[in-house]
Amino acid sequence: MKGGFNQGYQAQDSNTSRVSYYVSGSYTVEMALLFPVIIFIIVGLIYLGFYMHDQDRVEAVMNDTLLKGRNLIQREADMNTGFIDYEAYYNRGILYSLQDNLQSKEQEIYNYLEEQLKSRLFIADITSIDIDASHTNLSIEIKGEMILPFPGIRPLFSKRGTAVTVTQQTSIQNSAEFIRIFSIFSGVADKMPVIDETLKKLQQILNK
Repeated sequence: MKGGFNQGYQAQDSNTSRVSYYVSGSYTVEMALLFPVIIFIIVGLIYLGFYMHDQDRVEAVMNDTLLKGRNLIQREADMNTGFIDYEAYYNRGILYSLQDNLQSKEQEIYNYLEEQLKSRLFIADITSIDIDASHTNLSIEIKGEMILPFPGIRPLFSKRGTAVTVTQQTSIQNSAEFIRIFSIFSGVADKMPVIDETLKKLQQILNK
């Protein structure tokens, strides 16, 4: 009777071990299937954070550049420090705002923007910077590519894929300069009938 009990206990113990082995094996298979999915989700969330950070960074740098570029065109302000060069400002000619003389300022704005975009970007690769400056308007367009490790996560970030285009513009209003030029020409107009006629037509246009 004693021997039969021991044999039954051993058989039961063997079955329990087999069940535990099967359960442990099923967990291993499930983890092997789930682990890549979990890693994919974690990496996707990390790169989503990088994507949003870089896009916000590009927009912030662009807003800063638009503000400083406008001050450069209006008041000869330094792009880095913001200090106004009053000597250069007062030495500008009367017809300065009517001339196409902003190539050097466009290049200065471009250099500043390019320097700012070199740092603090995680996955963005800037491919082109386009700046269009006039005495009344300043527009900037930045194109870039987000470098993502897995092709499968690219559609999650944007309908256009990894290509990013940011465009912004600002108007430049220099009322003081316009009034100064108008006053000078008004004084000369008394002596020159042709200019007087032109100014009257201009006033009629403005009144409309």
